[in-house]
Amino acid sequence: VARNAALAVFAACWIAKRVPDAARRRSVLRRLDVLHEPFEQGVLRVTIRSNRVRLLPRPADDDAPSVEPYRLVVVDEAHHVYSIPAMRAAVEAHVVGGSTRRFLLSDISQSMGRGIDYPAGLQEVVLSEVVRCSKRIVAGAMAFQLGGEEKLLTRCHHEATGPPLKSFLFDIEGSNSGSPPFFNAYAEQVVNALKHVASTFSGLCLHNRVALALPDEAFGDGLRPALEQLLAERFPDRPFCLV
Repeated sequence: VARNAALAVFAACWIAKRVPDAARRRSVLRRLDVLHEPFEQGVLRVTIRSNRVRLLPRPADDDAPSVEPYRLVVVDEAHHVYSIPAMRAAVEAHVVGGSTRRFLLSDISQSMGRGIDYPAGLQEVVLSEVVRCSKRIVAGAMAFQLGGEEKLLTRCHHEATGPPLKSFLFDIEGSNSGSPPFFNAYAEQVVNALKHVASTFSGLCLHNRVALALPDEAFGDGLRPALEQLLAERFPDRPFCLV
């Protein structure tokens, strides 16, 4: 269970990459269903088409009573999902007592508070070791972390300090927010940032390793055309695809 399709696809890709045999990979993915917002669309099945992971509606007869209940339900960002009654109910509808185990992933620092209606009887496991970030990022994130002195227990899995974070600060003069010149300026800075990443980590494949954080979907719709054109011009040998 994920908040959006991107997280659901990422989880499915993570599982698929760990099964090198194609036939076994298909078999494993057939056992995986995903649920993401809007939850009203129901559970989706995972398949691979044209070498891409796809999320497709399940056949109508899959809802028959004879279908085996889920053995495990994993909920990402459970602090959000279980804080909204409708979303909580949508997830719990797939939990069968005595057959289904829950695995809830949550972070109090990203939630709206501690008063979240989690199911009773859960065993709490606190994770304090960060694998995917450098020491520098872990230290910076502590400023936004809740938990008092407990947050000082968070540590980096490895000893890599990591490079300093690179900032790209710029002004946009004479352009209204949302106008083509406005998005052209942003696209130029995104390309500059990608050039910096490519030169700093020369030879590193950027596939599934770069994400652009945008304020909303409308901003993304305005930025995409300008950025796609500029990427094609500045990186003719690297076929970037925005997804």
